[in-house]
Amino acid sequence: MTPPRRTFMIAALLPLLAVFLSGCVTHRDIVADNQYPTDYVIGAVYRTKQALVAERSDMSIFHIKYFFLSPKTWPTPSDVQAQPKQFSHNYLIIPAHTDFRIERFDYEKNMEAGYFVWIYGKVPGGTVEFNFSFVSRKAGRSSLEPDLRFEPDLLMVDTNILERIETK
Repeated sequence: MTPPRRTFMIAALLPLLAVFLSGCVTHRDIVADNQYPTDYVIGAVYRTKQALVAERSDMSIFHIKYFFLSPKTWPTPSDVQAQPKQFSHNYLIIPAHTDFRIERFDYEKNMEAGYFVWIYGKVPGGTVEFNFSFVSRKAGRSSLEPDLRFEPDLLMVDTNILERIETK
C-alpha cells in the first residue's frame, strides 16, 4: 500500500470511528408526528413567569445552545446572582417576562442514555437556542418504543413557568 493510499484510507475511516465512539445518537424532527402529543406549538410565543437559569450546553462558531434548568435544581437565579464570577462563563439568568418562540421539536435516540423529546426555541429575532425540556411538565411516557426502558417522556407546558401569549 502506498503512503497516499494509506492516508486516504485513514481519512475515510475517521468519520466512522467518530460515529462508533459517539454511542449512536440520532435525531429526527417530530413536529408532524401525532405519536408524541404536546401542548407546545411551533411558532407560538411563550413568556417566562419567573426568572430562570440557563446552562450552556453547546457552543460553536455557528450557534450557541442553552438548556433551562428546573427552578427546583441548583443553581437557582439567586445562587448565580450571589456569585456571578463562579457562574458567568456557563450560566445565564433569564428574567421573568422574557419571550421565546418555539421553533422545533427533536426526538433523540441515544443508545447509551435513552430516548428523549427536546423542545427548542429562541428569543424572537435572536440567534441563541434554548432547550425547554427540563422546565416542561412530564405528562406520562410514550408507549411507542418496543423497549420500555427507552420510552421518552411526553412533555407539556408547565404553566407555573411559562404562559402562551401569541401564536404565529
